[in-house]
Amino acid sequence: MAILRVYNSLTQQWESIPYIKGDKGDRGYGVSSVIYEYYLSTSPASPTGGDWGTIMPAIESGKYLWVRTKTTLENNQVITSDPALATLLNDISSEELNRRTAETNRNTAEGLRASAESDRVTAEGLRSSAESLRVTAEGNRVSAETTRGNNESQRVSAEAQRGYAETQRESAEAIRAANELLRIASYNHYPIVQNGTWWTWDLDSGEFVDSGEQAEGPQGIQGPTGNVYYAVFSVDPSTGVLTMEYDSAYTGANFYIDNNGHLEVQV
Repeated sequence: MAILRVYNSLTQQWESIPYIKGDKGDRGYGVSSVIYEYYLSTSPASPTGGDWGTIMPAIESGKYLWVRTKTTLENNQVITSDPALATLLNDISSEELNRRTAETNRNTAEGLRASAESDRVTAEGLRSSAESLRVTAEGNRVSAETTRGNNESQRVSAEAQRGYAETQRESAEAIRAANELLRIASYNHYPIVQNGTWWTWDLDSGEFVDSGEQAEGPQGIQGPTGNVYYAVFSVDPSTGVLTMEYDSAYTGANFYIDNNGHLEVQV
């Protein structure tokens, strides 16, 4: 029996404690090898839904890595430890998964941004093209409006020329009618009025001569103000043109040449 001595702090002395030596134990064996095994579980509470393997799998979202050791002694005895949740690896893997997810989301967002930028550039191109077409259309509209204005000016000018030509035609027609009247009168030796007197055809001279007789009657009763009741005819001897003169307010008889070339009065 051996004696075990211990120090007593109360008595401040060493005291002996008797003990009994036990029997010699079994022979010990050294460790031949230690192998780590991994299990990708669907549960954080226990390994489930998978298999043990010596190659550590990649941790997936929603799964948990478990680990254990398999120790082989020199006598080939195998001792397997209890499974343990690899918390640190799971946390690191979760962070990595989150990082990868964030990276994927960033890449997706960048792709969407690039696509949106491409759409914006395309839309800008279409807008620029539409603006160019609008400017061209506006130029065509202005050109067409200018052409229309020019055509309208030409139409107005042509209309004015037509009116002037019509006035000239009517004047020429009036002169032609007067000349025709004079021609008929000269041919038939009808008396004509010129300078307020009657002119008659002289056979000897072969022309009209002044008879001295007034072609105008005596002064009539004063009519309403502004109205003229007579027209004055005269013939230019050098041209033979018969002219009828009257005031703009004339309301008297109408004179015209019939189909036989006779000057008639309508009252």
